[in-house]
Amino acid sequence: MDYEQAVEDFYRSILRPGDIAVDCGAHTGRHTVPMSDIVGGGGRVYAFEPLPWPFKTLSEKCASRGNVTLDNCAVGQSSGKAPFIFVPDFPEYSGFEERTYHDETIARVRTEVRVKRLDDAIPTLPLVRYIKIDAEGGDLKILRGAEKLLRFSRPYVTFECGDNSTKNYDYTSADYFDFLNRIGYRISTITGEQLDRAAFIESNKVQSVWDYIATP
Repeated sequence: MDYEQAVEDFYRSILRPGDIAVDCGAHTGRHTVPMSDIVGGGGRVYAFEPLPWPFKTLSEKCASRGNVTLDNCAVGQSSGKAPFIFVPDFPEYSGFEERTYHDETIARVRTEVRVKRLDDAIPTLPLVRYIKIDAEGGDLKILRGAEKLLRFSRPYVTFECGDNSTKNYDYTSADYFDFLNRIGYRISTITGEQLDRAAFIESNKVQSVWDYIATP
């Protein structure tokens, strides 16, 4: 399954001209660019990418897009600086912690990145319609740092989750479910199958899908 296309299909179904969208882990703009096209001149996309070379490419792609605000930083639970694992050959595996890799011999470089909370980085108004998160296990940190925004704007959220990516974090898939459930969100797979707590935990263990939708 092409999960990137599935994510795009979802936000195309809910975003409209004039909306506000957020791209956490924008990389080189795979989703920033189409989101910018959808929301148009009356909307805005806030895109965050911590790694320098993807951010350079992202900046070049968005140079003529007046509705995109870029920030060369990670997004997390608290603002400041944080250790970060850069995987040069597979930058899409980079994140705050090491994860399970398809090849455990691949190079990892420990670095440091700037981090912002979405609650500090995104204006309260206008309301945010959609947040895309792709943080290789750090997605719950981003959600926790956006609790005020989630409660106020009630955006749709897509996020990645799986036991292979969260194994070195101090939380589990159950904590994802409990956090989102506590603030009034339902969770479904990117294909639309709604999950209760037990089913979500099992899905993350089996990892038959990687992406999920949080619906207010």
